[in-house]
Amino acid sequence: MKRLLVLLLLALAAVGLPGGSGCDGNLGDVSSGPISFRVSVARNFAPADGPSTRPTANFDGSLVAFESRALNLARTEPSFREILIRDRNTQTVTSASRLVFETNKAGLADCESPSMSNDGDWVIFTSRRDLGDDPATPGPEAFSTIWRYNRFSNTVGLIIPTLPSTNPSTPIDGNCFTPSVSGNGQVIAFASEASNIETNPAYAPSPVAQIFATDLTAGSTTRLISHAFGAPGTPCNNAATNPVVSADGEWIVFESRATNLIAGGTNSFRKIYRASRDGSVVELVSRMDGLAGAEASNHCTSTSVNGDGSLIGFAFQGGNLALAPNSGDLGFPLIVRDYSDPLNPVNRVVANDCFLFGIFNPVLVGDRAAMSVDGLSIAYTASRLPGLTDLDIRVADTSGGGTRVISKGIIEPGVTTLEDLFVVPTISGDGRWAFWRADYSQEVIGDTNALGDVFGYGPLR
Repeated sequence: MKRLLVLLLLALAAVGLPGGSGCDGNLGDVSSGPISFRVSVARNFAPADGPSTRPTANFDGSLVAFESRALNLARTEPSFREILIRDRNTQTVTSASRLVFETNKAGLADCESPSMSNDGDWVIFTSRRDLGDDPATPGPEAFSTIWRYNRFSNTVGLIIPTLPSTNPSTPIDGNCFTPSVSGNGQVIAFASEASNIETNPAYAPSPVAQIFATDLTAGSTTRLISHAFGAPGTPCNNAATNPVVSADGEWIVFESRATNLIAGGTNSFRKIYRASRDGSVVELVSRMDGLAGAEASNHCTSTSVNGDGSLIGFAFQGGNLALAPNSGDLGFPLIVRDYSDPLNPVNRVVANDCFLFGIFNPVLVGDRAAMSVDGLSIAYTASRLPGLTDLDIRVADTSGGGTRVISKGIIEPGVTTLEDLFVVPTISGDGRWAFWRADYSQEVIGDTNALGDVFGYGPLR
């Protein structure tokens, strides 16, 4: 068996396809075709001694950033969640979040929600770690801010939100969360509850989260994206969350139950919107075919977008956009809205087994899907028999070619228990590699750490 595994890994290396590790304790089903593998392992392939989650990858999947509490993957502080990067070519793990904090351990705090640029040069994340602006109060900040790590200079620093120029040391007064970065690392979208972010034009305070975008190619200009129709400085009237930036940085897709984002008023279901990066255009995505199609008659979530914003994927709780699931379906419809003809956008259902995690809770870790840059593939969490609590990671062909299970592990089809918790999938830009977090102890051979780990699968193409 070990000889077979070694030969398989050598074959992968020979064709430029990085495998999971050089250790049979971190590989899944190797009987034929692509393999599953564990990402959250040390350089010597030892399993992590703390839980890991929320992977994000560069374009070719060779770099994977993720949250982790493990102490044996890279140098980290006990009890704090760090952002780690695994280089699957060199099999090394580095920290993207700890570099500037070593002298002020009192100011440490969790680092969360990484997002990686396509070239792998930049990793964006959130943290309450001390900004160093007030030596008299060295502890963590009251609210999380957004940081950016540069892999080549090995530096990390505060990037946004921009604070009021009249008093730069004024801390923000609300949390920032779930950032998303463009392919070149220059456009960053995020949700925030803060009322004192400096934007152009200035915005009125809001009691609920809003979507903002910082464009580093335009002098670090930050704008309110989720504004009321025709009023760039007026926040929408309900929470806006889960932004996703297209790889080219031109479009920001997000979710909201607001009723004033577009003209004419809208229903109060959770809906999907597409906005230009300067916020001048905001369009309702979750509607029937055509520019003026009827709005979705139920909630939508799990948003994803292709490289130029012309394809947008989302899960639908059932209704007028796609028939509600019947007793033979395992979940809910996964829909792609196609803007290839911008004057006549159309919808197509690409799967009927999407699992919806707490659709009324916009920050639950499972509310995520990811689309490849070319728009041909979406990685998502799927329900499977015998019950809707048994989950898989699947990849859907957006052209209608069906779906495939990638979280198959070492047993096929696997053990159907609540342990089968596969969540927060992502996919590399080239669509060849997918990554996710699982508590499943049979995803790879010899998984004995009894912790949530980050896994991968591929090549898919």
